[in-house]
Amino acid sequence: MLHPWTRQLNRTRILAAISAMGLPRAIAFAGCVVTAVLYAQASWASSIVITATPSAAPGASTATVRLDLTIVDNGGAPDCGGFVIQRRLWWPSCSYAGQFQCILRQPGTRTLQFYDGVPANCTLEYEVVGYMVFGGQCAIPSNASDFQRTFDPHGWGFPVIVFTTVGPDPTPVAQGTITAPNEASAAYSITPVCSDGCEWAWQGTGAAALPYMNTGTHVWVYGTIDYCCNCCGWMVNATQVVPHECSTVAIAPHAWGQVKQLYR
Repeated sequence: MLHPWTRQLNRTRILAAISAMGLPRAIAFAGCVVTAVLYAQASWASSIVITATPSAAPGASTATVRLDLTIVDNGGAPDCGGFVIQRRLWWPSCSYAGQFQCILRQPGTRTLQFYDGVPANCTLEYEVVGYMVFGGQCAIPSNASDFQRTFDPHGWGFPVIVFTTVGPDPTPVAQGTITAPNEASAAYSITPVCSDGCEWAWQGTGAAALPYMNTGTHVWVYGTIDYCCNCCGWMVNATQVVPHECSTVAIAPHAWGQVKQLYR
């Protein structure tokens, strides 16, 4: 099973359909597809780019993540009146961990900066989600597909997300067993087997994981989670892999607090 936001193309069916068309019709079909994709990407030319920069002092129990957003809003996603930043915890346990207040839409380009207080030694995901606005407040999520097609900076309609690992100690980004990849762009899959881990399998790169391929050994994977491409979305880039048994790790809920917004 792949990461839930990774969109897969059924290559076999597509190639079979093109083959059945014959070369002239296939070329015409491809031209229509390219035209449609270019129109979809150029019709609004809106995007949201989010980056996360962690900061943690040695021995500290809490840390700070600086979130930088660049919003280019030229229209699109008509039912979306604002944005909410959601936070999800990927390590040491898997849980939804809160959201930030509403950011109302404004036409044009702007940069925003936020600071989020978080527990030390964790791996986090931040996602910008479109919301309908009532009475100046983000009330309910807007059409997710429209929002992602409009604001995904990669142009493929993916969610607007970023992953970060917060120290000060080395912190895993995933755990599971290393198995054969599901995509040509990946070197392996990370199959989850622990009850306290996130349930989705990652595709991954990085030679550090290859010695554990199909051995059944449970491992902790250190590295980064980065955007790869339209076939795989986000993949783990392993820099270190350590055998480790499953263990239930308790973590107290941590509310968003002491958040400071800076306009630049």
